[in-house]
Amino acid sequence: MQINRYIIPVLIIILGLTGCALYPSEEEQKARLSKENFSNKYRVAVTSYQREADIDTAFMQTTIWTMLRQGSVNEVLSDITKLEKLDEVMQAALGQMLPSNAEILKRSDYGAASPILGGEIVADDAMRIAKEQGYDALLFVAVQPVLTTKGTTGLESFWVELLGLTQLHKVLPSGEVGGSTALLHSQDTVLCKQPSEGTTPSILRHAIDSCVSKLAFKIRNTLKVKLGG
Repeated sequence: MQINRYIIPVLIIILGLTGCALYPSEEEQKARLSKENFSNKYRVAVTSYQREADIDTAFMQTTIWTMLRQGSVNEVLSDITKLEKLDEVMQAALGQMLPSNAEILKRSDYGAASPILGGEIVADDAMRIAKEQGYDALLFVAVQPVLTTKGTTGLESFWVELLGLTQLHKVLPSGEVGGSTALLHSQDTVLCKQPSEGTTPSILRHAIDSCVSKLAFKIRNTLKVKLGG
């Protein structure tokens, strides 16, 4: 059931980047990666950004939603403060797994200093910056908090997850970004520590912030498998 919840955000990013084209298969990704001239002079721009939280309808019927409503859950989740950790882990991972020079691209440079709402796409702007600054590839991770529950009576427990959508794209002279430029893509999800009873906005924010490192290392392991590092 959880997998279905992630189909929509995944499709938003896929279709937003590529129109009707989907990502290349695993075999095609391997083939494309093998053709890249990775070296110490190969520059990769690394960045991560946050998408607005995915809060399911059932969660909105729970007592925890009522308790937090005054603070506004969306406002509480309006900024994950530990994305810098994700940037650093991805930068180090590429440096270890590929003969390349990975550098962090600032979120503010491409308009992602705050959470990206709805189906808004920022990859085009990130690619434009990567092209202007002479990078050979762009690696970005879209992070999304997911709040969900199985119940509808308002008494059931809820849980918080972090979804990470990772994409590595080749930078072309045209500045195009889409299915034809994708070298690698993956999707990872981690379950955050269950907030205690009497959860407050600050506790909820801390639970999500503390989960970023967990997501970062899971994505790192996925990259290790895909890159053979």
